[in-house]
Amino acid sequence: MSRSEKAPRDSGSRGISLSLSNFIMICIGVVVALLMVHANYQTNENYHLMDAAIRDSILSQESTGKMESISSSMSSSALAFVQTGDPSHVFAYIGQRTELNSDFSENGMLSPAWQKEDPDLAQAVSAFDALRSTEWTAMRLKAETLPMPLSSLPEPLQQVALPDEYAALTSEEKEAVASVLLSSPEYNGLKTQLAGSVDTSHRYVSERASERTGKASAQLGGVVMRQRILIIVFIVIAFLALFLNRFLVLRPISRSVERLDRRERIPVRGSSEMRHLARVYNDVLQDNMEKTEALSYTASHDALTGVWNRAAFDKAYRLYRGGQIGMLVVDVDHFKLFNDDHGHDTGDRVLVRVANTLKRYFREEDHISRVGGDEFCIILLDVCQEQAEHIYRTVEKINAALAVPEADLPPISVSVGAAFWDRPDPVADILKDADTALLQVKKNRTSNCIVYGSPVPDSVS
Repeated sequence: MSRSEKAPRDSGSRGISLSLSNFIMICIGVVVALLMVHANYQTNENYHLMDAAIRDSILSQESTGKMESISSSMSSSALAFVQTGDPSHVFAYIGQRTELNSDFSENGMLSPAWQKEDPDLAQAVSAFDALRSTEWTAMRLKAETLPMPLSSLPEPLQQVALPDEYAALTSEEKEAVASVLLSSPEYNGLKTQLAGSVDTSHRYVSERASERTGKASAQLGGVVMRQRILIIVFIVIAFLALFLNRFLVLRPISRSVERLDRRERIPVRGSSEMRHLARVYNDVLQDNMEKTEALSYTASHDALTGVWNRAAFDKAYRLYRGGQIGMLVVDVDHFKLFNDDHGHDTGDRVLVRVANTLKRYFREEDHISRVGGDEFCIILLDVCQEQAEHIYRTVEKINAALAVPEADLPPISVSVGAAFWDRPDPVADILKDADTALLQVKKNRTSNCIVYGSPVPDSVS
């Protein structure tokens, strides 16, 4: 009641006893306060239920998504080893599996209890294990064809037992069987089963989380309604407290629910419970974004040199082929001798130095990829045949830089075959023509670089 609405004092009227009215107000205040405490307790419980449902849903989907993503990377590493025989792919394979096991042991989202509750998750894990078994067998078959002792390879690969029918196979037959295992319909079917089971598991987890949050939300709606009724009663004696409760609890909740639907960060505002919920959710969201970014980097970059890997090159080649591009195929000269004379560690360092030198002499927008053992491919954007002489000079500079010994590394040189989109008399696509130019370099040895359809300058020759 405002001051203008107050009734004039009646000196003859006894009125309402102040002590009685205070007593009544105190009693009402105590009752309302107790009811508010009870309502807040229920609200807090529902917040924790929603928080647990959201956290479990995020962790479950993150775990299965990571299993599917790393499974693809492991399959790529296994295939790369079978194709190239480079042991670094086996180490990458083991490292990826170790990382996956570490994450799963930390969050426990793929424990037997979770698999029992979610059959699709159990099928995904079964398909994942079957894929790994096939890949280990293929890599072991490939390992037995390599010109190196089996003891020099990682111990887990040494311990793989091959079926009896593979014992009498020749090296060529073992290599062929290894390739068939990683391209068979059964193997691809397991990949499809893994992806399908993960998707179905995601839907199941989402539905379960939605059900749990729906129940908590329904209970929360009843609590909020009671709080509003109590606010109306309590506003007479505690307007400020109810005002703060309104803007520190209810308003942040309504705003946060919208952000949760959009998978956005929640502002750290409102009550302590709301702030705690916002911090937990923001930490989980940030962690998920960082891991997704890290997985994306791992899937597209070569683990040894840091340049793009074969998968990223294939994707870029599909995107840019047919455009105004140049293609360079770079091969490290006598790379096998580095491994044979100095060891594979030196060979790896040679590859790293070559990759770093290439990055130094080409533009940031040029796409540098390691596509196999000692072979690199570079996609040059917005160039033409007129840049042929510039390429010759650049290769000269690269070889001059690599010829200078660095630390204990011996001198290095590279051979380069190049082709441009507007090359004269193309025989095949630009990548094959660049590879043809590289073969001419290796055959003639009159220059370290040949540009398809362009004469070699005398100074370079």
